[in-house]
Amino acid sequence: MFLVIFAVLNLGWITMACFMLGESAIRVVAAFGGPESLQSREIGAPIFAIVAFAVAWWIAHGGPLAIKFFIRIGVPAMFLIICGLILYIFAAQGVDKVLAAQPSEAYDSMRRSLASAIEWNVGLGFSWLPYFGQWNRLAHSEKSGVWGTYLGWGVVLNVAAILGALTALLVGSYEPTEWMVQAGGPLFGLFGLVLLILANLTSASVLVYSQGISIKTVFPRWNWTLACLTAVPAALLMLTPTVYDGYVTFLGYVSFIMASFGGVMVADLMFVKKWRISIRDLYDNDGGIYRYVNGINWAAYVAVVIGGIFYFWTYDPVADRAGPLFEYITAGIPTFFISAVLYVLLARVPALTGESGSARAVA
Repeated sequence: MFLVIFAVLNLGWITMACFMLGESAIRVVAAFGGPESLQSREIGAPIFAIVAFAVAWWIAHGGPLAIKFFIRIGVPAMFLIICGLILYIFAAQGVDKVLAAQPSEAYDSMRRSLASAIEWNVGLGFSWLPYFGQWNRLAHSEKSGVWGTYLGWGVVLNVAAILGALTALLVGSYEPTEWMVQAGGPLFGLFGLVLLILANLTSASVLVYSQGISIKTVFPRWNWTLACLTAVPAALLMLTPTVYDGYVTFLGYVSFIMASFGGVMVADLMFVKKWRISIRDLYDNDGGIYRYVNGINWAAYVAVVIGGIFYFWTYDPVADRAGPLFEYITAGIPTFFISAVLYVLLARVPALTGESGSARAVA
């Protein structure tokens, strides 16, 4: 089940990366006086996004060596963008102006604005968890995989997020393609858009690769081409700006899914299995410590469902409606702990796990 959920969310992330590239491309076309149709968000951006997806798919289909080669182009582009934002924020604008800047579309209360910002960032942070194992396949050693993950998501990502937030405050928009032009001017802004195109093409390529790896792991008999083709439905989501414009709503759903599933997974590893891991049993459909009643871990399902009920009672990402507790505790973080605690309790019920289930296996 989690594979299906991951695949759907991954299609969303591929769409975000490719459509942002499309947004950058139409601004480049406008800078060079290109056809008006290709400057449009309704026509030009989807065309460039789908073309970018095709290129990203081709790169991912080339396998680890192709990914490795292209990353050496895309990652420096990302670092140049970060350096450019640092120069714009601290050299061109100054710290005083940053501190005095006000959000352009803030909520009525500071508490609601802060809670919403935390919630969206929780969704963003949780969203990368499934990719750790997939992208570490590209590492040369366990050490480089661990340190690469820590430095990439623990340091660089947070620095980039903070710089992006400060730039959004100064520019008055959270649309990255608008930052480049307003922050860099005609010349450097155009250069920034080109870097943004390279960065998003790299991201899309790695995301398609992740999709293929996940499918191939669960269905080893599928060939690599077929596994990568499961990412093609993302192209349908790029036909209009609707999905891209719903980024905040998308983050809300990511927060719910990853918080509830993440709570169950962490609780299962730490408190139910007690750090016992069996690679052999992961691939054994007939038994082992991962065997449940009729092949279904009912305790996990119940914990996820109840966690989901709490999440949507606390926060509705579609309507952007906050429940009575949202401003005080947000939704994603408490959902994580509620799902985790419920799972630990329910895993002790034999009827929900079975004699060979997780709780009984380590009793």
